[in-house]
Amino acid sequence: MIQPYVRFCMQDTVDRKWNVSRSIWDYELIYIAEGSMVVQCDGTQSIANVGDIVFLRPDVPHILSSGSEVTRQPHVHFDFFKDDLSAVIPVSLKNKCDMTDTEKTYFRRDDLVNLGMDFPTILHLYDPVPIRNILYRIIDEYRLNLPMRETFMSALMTEMLVSVQRSYAAAKTELRHEHIIAFDNVQRYILDNIDRNVTVAELAEFAYLSKYHFIRAFTEYFGTTPHKFITRLRTDRAKELIIYDSSLSLGDIAEKMNFDSVQTFSIWFKKNVGIAPSEYRENENSNFS
Repeated sequence: MIQPYVRFCMQDTVDRKWNVSRSIWDYELIYIAEGSMVVQCDGTQSIANVGDIVFLRPDVPHILSSGSEVTRQPHVHFDFFKDDLSAVIPVSLKNKCDMTDTEKTYFRRDDLVNLGMDFPTILHLYDPVPIRNILYRIIDEYRLNLPMRETFMSALMTEMLVSVQRSYAAAKTELRHEHIIAFDNVQRYILDNIDRNVTVAELAEFAYLSKYHFIRAFTEYFGTTPHKFITRLRTDRAKELIIYDSSLSLGDIAEKMNFDSVQTFSIWFKKNVGIAPSEYRENENSNFS
């Protein structure tokens, strides 16, 4: 069971362009309440928008910068487990190369994997409002410094982390359902247009996704790339025409499937099937005789 220790938290609003490069000693959770934030971490650059969570881990270099003229970003620094050093270690605003040898010992252990929590750097939530409200309660509690503040903040932090995990999981589940519907329609679109060479860009536009996100989501859903999927379906279609429609010449099939020439069709077919279409027809006819 986690026992979070809240080190520092505040409501932060910045009305100018800003940029910070650093490694932190603890965990930090940032909620984007207004504007947007550009996050460079683990070799990638992403944008966090209103309602997103930016989750930063110990000893992971990152660069944060404003993505809008005004950014409002309540945030909290914390440990998943309180220990003897929790109250001693401050908040880091330095790059690791600028830290003293003593400061380099401040990095907290990364417990995320052992906890089984799935927290990427940017989390898109199913319903961010309850998480935002809990974070504001933590900030109020930190600011007011009432009796048993630490215990109450720990309880609120536990509630918020569990809520973030559940909301993020729900958002991914909803996205998977959307992908099922979207890719069922994409597959139907490919089959409806199987006699022409449907492009990946065309399918991405049909699915209302960028080409990059379409390829990634399609590959995850079908287990193969869009190009290989289209090629397999078109190959099956070509085989079907060759075997079951003997009235069509190979030239007719090439024209029907929108190839420039029978030669182009033959080269494509042999590349994907292993033998020429004429040989394939001959072999299949002999099997039926």
